[in-house]
Amino acid sequence: MTKEKLKAYEERLKPCPFCGTKAKFYASANGMGYNASCRNTKCRILVITESFDSPEEAIKVWNKRGKADAILQ
Repeated sequence: MTKEKLKAYEERLKPCPFCGTKAKFYASANGMGYNASCRNTKCRILVITESFDSPEEAIKVWNKRGKADAILQ
């Protein structure tokens, strides 16, 4: 996968839900798996998705956010 393509996918990612840092998009060396993670090495939560078969699926899972009121109940 080209750097331009990775950057295009990365721009679709929401920031880390815990620290607000820009997220990073990764493709495996063989192009068979994709995931996203927080770039902030000082983020108190290690946030990374599992590996997915498609970039779109990895982006969808990373960008999914729960409702705040559901967490507070």
